[in-house]
Amino acid sequence: MLSNTPKIQPASPSPSGRGRVRVRSILNRALIPHLLVSLSPCLLVLFPGCRSAHVATTMPASMMTDAPDSQMDFWHTLPDHHIVANDEAFHALLLFLDGSDPAADYDARVQLLKDRHLLAKNFGEPADQAVHRGTLAVALIQALNIKGGLTLRLTGPTERYATRELQWMGLFPTSSPQQTFSGQEILGIIGRAEDFQRTQEHAAQPKAHEEPSIQEIVAPSVATQPASTEPATQPTAEPFNTPATNPPLKKPATPAPGTPVQE
Repeated sequence: MLSNTPKIQPASPSPSGRGRVRVRSILNRALIPHLLVSLSPCLLVLFPGCRSAHVATTMPASMMTDAPDSQMDFWHTLPDHHIVANDEAFHALLLFLDGSDPAADYDARVQLLKDRHLLAKNFGEPADQAVHRGTLAVALIQALNIKGGLTLRLTGPTERYATRELQWMGLFPTSSPQQTFSGQEILGIIGRAEDFQRTQEHAAQPKAHEEPSIQEIVAPSVATQPASTEPATQPTAEPFNTPATNPPLKKPATPAPGTPVQE
């Protein structure tokens, strides 16, 4: 007995293989988003400056105080951080400028920097966001009183031109304003900024006072004396042993008594 069920014929492969390519392309399009999502943390670690990242592990509040021991712990721990958050960068900036950080928390630090015109008035990034190089560049340009070139003078300390100016001066590495910093990079920038600040202070100091020499004291007084019309005489070493040039006049003889006076 013959079955009425139609037989399913296997599909003949396309000579060009387009069917298999289409399946692969569909699989690739389906897998690529999942791969990107799974690899996104690795990409942020490898390329931290490509986007604004949030720092998962920040320094504890005990290291962000004004105590000397806390400051020492902060500077020793900072190079171990691959990405520096805003709170850590602003704490380092205040320690560099003033040697202390009186702010009790992140909001107080931001307000303190805004009052000193080191941060824009509309700055509102969170504490755990990775610091932008342009943000730190503007703060350093303002704090170090760097005038810059013509473009920076005309446009003001924008993130773009402030970053370029610090690159040209050798204070910043070659980068873009949207990139972030590692702790080692922040430490190196603070060191170079200290060298620049020390050089500027040394150049602004007046030269050490030097006492004038005897020639500088006597020469002006001699020059102001009026010229004499009398011939200058040079005394000899032994004036009393020198014979007179003109003999003294002879005293007239006194007449003898009884001698008539001739008129």
